[in-house]
Amino acid sequence: MALRRWAAQEAANKKPDLLKLDRIAISLARLEERRGNLSRAIQLLELALKGSPHPESLQSQIGELKQRLSVPPANSSGSH
Repeated sequence: MALRRWAAQEAANKKPDLLKLDRIAISLARLEERRGNLSRAIQLLELALKGSPHPESLQSQIGELKQRLSVPPANSSGSH
């Protein structure tokens, strides 16, 4: 919702507030990561790159998430 609101408000601006986009996208990416939706978290971080004052840090985080995404989850049916 916040991302859609930003897009609607900034559509008329010649210079959109990319720092605000960065903050919104990063916050949403963290939520998606906590939910286990790593693909969506990566998409949002890539969107945040457009306005980030620290793209190297975001690129590193994207790389880490992509690596986690490529590793199959551990089997949780161990003996208790």
